[in-house]
Amino acid sequence: MQLWNDWELQLLVLLSFTLQIFVFFSVGLRRCSTNSGLRLLIWLAYLLSDVVAVYALGQLSLHESDVPGAGEMHRLSFFWTPFLLIHLGGHMLNLLAQVGLALYVF
Repeated sequence: MQLWNDWELQLLVLLSFTLQIFVFFSVGLRRCSTNSGLRLLIWLAYLLSDVVAVYALGQLSLHESDVPGAGEMHRLSFFWTPFLLIHLGGHMLNLLAQVGLALYVF
């Protein structure tokens, strides 16, 4: 459990980034493919990447530098928050909500 607590934010950001890369490179397949299974997979990856980014921002808001055990691993939260906001930048309404959450994290 301690291993998950130590690496949770990094794994969430990596998962969100991986999903975004998958969606980015599969856009051409989605446009020319008639396979509904592939389209569903791309759509689910798109939705899941947003959910993971929102969850990661929520986890960032729970971690404070003065909490015992937060230590060095969460000093990069000033980096993770804008990085996750880039993932969410395609939706204006979500972006506004996430900026509010990011301000709360800071």
